[in-house]
Amino acid sequence: MSESFEFDDLASAIIEQYLLFLRGCGPKPDLSGLTGDQQAAMRDQFDIVEALADREPKVPPLEQDPVAIRLGIAASSPPHTDEPTSPANDRAREFSAGHRDTSIRRVLDGLTSRFDGQVMVDYAPEWASWARAGMAPLAQCCALGDCLALFESSIDGWADEPDGVAVFLRQYPDISAVGLVSADAEKALIVTAADSNKCIDPVRGWLEPGRGVAMPDVLERVLDRYFEQRLPRWERVSGLDELLNFGDFTSDTVAITKAVIAQALRARPRLPYKKQALQALAGLDPMLLSAVIVGAQTSQLDEQQLIEQLARIAEAMAP
Repeated sequence: MSESFEFDDLASAIIEQYLLFLRGCGPKPDLSGLTGDQQAAMRDQFDIVEALADREPKVPPLEQDPVAIRLGIAASSPPHTDEPTSPANDRAREFSAGHRDTSIRRVLDGLTSRFDGQVMVDYAPEWASWARAGMAPLAQCCALGDCLALFESSIDGWADEPDGVAVFLRQYPDISAVGLVSADAEKALIVTAADSNKCIDPVRGWLEPGRGVAMPDVLERVLDRYFEQRLPRWERVSGLDELLNFGDFTSDTVAITKAVIAQALRARPRLPYKKQALQALAGLDPMLLSAVIVGAQTSQLDEQQLIEQLARIAEAMAP
């Protein structure tokens, strides 16, 4: 085995030990037994591991979990006033103080109630300290696994300089889209990663960013359309049993079965086994087959019963 393979195996073990160290489950790896070049390579690996390790969002405590609160498992508690100082919290306090009575704040405050608590608004997201000329962080709106980062920005001509949105979405891959809104909330649009980068069309070739973005609209309508498309329509599912049990399927099923059999019998096959199949089909009772179909549609037959019914039909058709 070559030295490179041996070092690769050793490096993998050292990285696993370093991960345990980062998580507080072990000592920091000792590199004193490595050469200078190997130590430099491992330190570079440590930098990468430290930057990428455990980037998944942390699970909140049960008493702060919005799902648990919605299900009644945990009682909602008033927000704490003694928040630690951080750029995100500073930005949240700045937004609350400077935008309390603005149109943007009123729309965001009403977003949760309009969707019966299914959309959560966070005024102090992790990316609140992110800065870019012409893009002022406002809030993060989340529903299920879809997160929208909202910025106050100039709407006119944003496609001429889409790099800000593209850079932000690359830096924060957990964010699904970026919302841009004017200060008066009268112009707003939502941009995805695909909208902020060039794309290629088989007919038109390379297309500039922004071709798929809808026309700007008022903030409330833009947010409502966005989340309506992403939230499940529970009221449609609740009426499914009534829909399945509505009406009598028998007459329609018999008519369709007869039509399908008649169409198949109009064929004029030349191969002997196909002629035999048509002769057997001509002797099939459409009512018998329709009864099996209706039983499967209405869940009156389970899987085993369905197989047994079809087997009996096949045996009756055999010459």
